Amino acid sequence: MLDGIGKDDSVLIKAVYPRNKVKIENSEITYSQLLKEKEFGEPYSVLDKSIGDEVKHFEIKMKNVLGVRDFQGKKNFVVRLEDLAISFVQQVISTLNKKS
Repeated sequence: MLDGIGKDDSVLIKAVYPRNKVKIENSEITYSQLLKEKEFGEPYSVLDKSIGDEVKHFEIKMKNVLGVRDFQGKKNFVVRLEDLAISFVQQVISTLNKKS
């Protein structure tokens, strides 16, 4: 379902189990890491059977480091956040909507 959302390390995925439990160690992994695990036939490291067999939902978000310049003015900060939101919609949301 996630095929095509981008292969860089900016997309992070986390499994959330019932009662909002998450895997403590490495709770988020990159989409590119999931692709590598799939390619090698390894179980997905985002899942943790010790927490349970049922996943409540997956959280998908984008990682982007904001630099010092992004905080130098209100306009820079808002423009940067808008750019990140647009990028997330284009890379993740629109791809998932096409598949559902």
